[in-house]
Amino acid sequence: MQQAEACGAYFASTGPCFTHIYASPLKRAFSTAQAILNAQPEPKPEFTVSPDVREQHFGIAEGKPWSYRASEVDKDLSREELYQRGIFPILFNREDSFPDGESLNDLQARAERAIKEIVLPYVKEETFSGQGDVHIAIVSHGLCISELVSAVVRSDHFKSSNS
Repeated sequence: MQQAEACGAYFASTGPCFTHIYASPLKRAFSTAQAILNAQPEPKPEFTVSPDVREQHFGIAEGKPWSYRASEVDKDLSREELYQRGIFPILFNREDSFPDGESLNDLQARAERAIKEIVLPYVKEETFSGQGDVHIAIVSHGLCISELVSAVVRSDHFKSSNS
């Protein structure tokens, strides 16, 4: 909580204040976003909880320790048999997921939707108004942030007409 409060204080004392804050519904990011909101001066920015910026969902492996590889005893077991034993090996392919979970490709699609639905409307509004007074904070998680940044880089809206 002290780090979240320090983050809020930092953003309240640097540059323009936020006009919009979007937060993951998961506790740590939500609490950090709330601390940023609390430190903002009046009028407080719009605060929105968005499931599109939550961390990748790991399904049955959520909150469980991962294993780099199965032990010698478990090496010949199928993935399903490993899961039944509570062994969750690291997934190396973007299309793989644990049962009831998201793959990195699923997370990528969600991040692209977040950019289109959260960021781009403000960018378009600013492009037409020219006022330059919209400042958005998105408080998320490591894997989701990586996919959000990649979605921005891939977005046609942000690409230069010279590239």
